[in-house]
Amino acid sequence: MPVLNIMDSDMLKEIFSRVNDFEKPHPKAIADTLTSELLNIEGEKWAKHRKIINPAFHYEKLKPLLPTKLHKRMKEIDRKVKGLLEDVVTKREKAMKEGEVDDDDLLGLLLNSNMKEIQESGHQKGMSIVDVIQECKAFNRAAQAASILLTWTLILLSKYQSWQDRAREEILRVFSNKKT
Repeated sequence: MPVLNIMDSDMLKEIFSRVNDFEKPHPKAIADTLTSELLNIEGEKWAKHRKIINPAFHYEKLKPLLPTKLHKRMKEIDRKVKGLLEDVVTKREKAMKEGEVDDDDLLGLLLNSNMKEIQESGHQKGMSIVDVIQECKAFNRAAQAASILLTWTLILLSKYQSWQDRAREEILRVFSNKKT
């Protein structure tokens, strides 16, 4: 699947304003792409792969992967997290409507934007509390992923001085002409 990274902020604004013209990759499409090689092989290669893979899918091997105490515990934790987030979102929404809280953090900005959308376009156009909770969870996962990637970037830059020098040169070249 081809990927295009866009760094120009004006171009990103144009793309984000035309939501029906540009689609995000769908998880199923990504999964299909990743599995297409296994599904498309034939003949001797298919027979060899099946012989190697088949034991992994025996019932006795899969049995431990079925719902266990750990899976049940994870579902319970997820249910509690959703409940806690719903309480936080509901309380913040109420406080914002009463003018008691600023919208200077990510949740406040999201709720403020959602309230404006509901006022301007009607309730059907705004996000539900479930949607807001999903967005909060997505922001959290994105922040965790970014943290991990930044950590690895710093580790690799500290390990490979030449990469660090090249990165520094590029940063200075790109941002030296920018006004601060």
